[in-house]
Amino acid sequence: MSFDTADEIKDKGFLAKMVTPMKQFRIGTFEIVPFENHHCNSDGAPCTCLGYLIYSTETQEKLMFSTDTAYISAQFTGLDYILLEVNYIADLLNEFGIDEVEKRRFKSHQSLENAVAFLEATDKSKLKRVYAIHLSKDRCDKDKVKTALQNAIGTGDVIIC
Repeated sequence: MSFDTADEIKDKGFLAKMVTPMKQFRIGTFEIVPFENHHCNSDGAPCTCLGYLIYSTETQEKLMFSTDTAYISAQFTGLDYILLEVNYIADLLNEFGIDEVEKRRFKSHQSLENAVAFLEATDKSKLKRVYAIHLSKDRCDKDKVKTALQNAIGTGDVIIC
C-alpha cells in the first residue's frame, strides 16, 4: 500500500509493504510497479490510490490491475492481461435523486466510456484477456460492458467479474 494509506490505518494492526508510485519492487517471481490512480476521499479531496503493473519472470507475462480510479492516465505496452474497473455507464446515470456521496463515487470510479478510451489507447499486440471488475449493481449493464470492451480490444477475451 502507499505510505499515505499506511498512515491512515497505522493503528489498525495491518501488516503491509509500503510502496512508492513508479518504484519497482519484487515479490517472489513477480516484479511490480505501482502507479497512481485518480481517486478522492469522501470529502472530495484527492487521495492516494494505486494500480499495479505486475510482471511474471516465470511466464514473461504482464498484468495491469487498476480499480478505484476515475481514469487511468498511465500508458502501458506489451500487456497480456488487464484487470480494470468499469463501475458505471454514463447513459445509465440519473442525476436526479443521487445524493452527494453517490456523486463523489462517480469522481472516483471508472465509467465504461473511460475504460474504452483507455483500451483504445493501449498497445494490444500481446493482449490475451481483459477482466472487467467493480461493476455497479444498479448503474451498469454487464452485456453492454462486454460488447463495448470487446469492440475496443478487437481480439482476445473479455471476462465480466
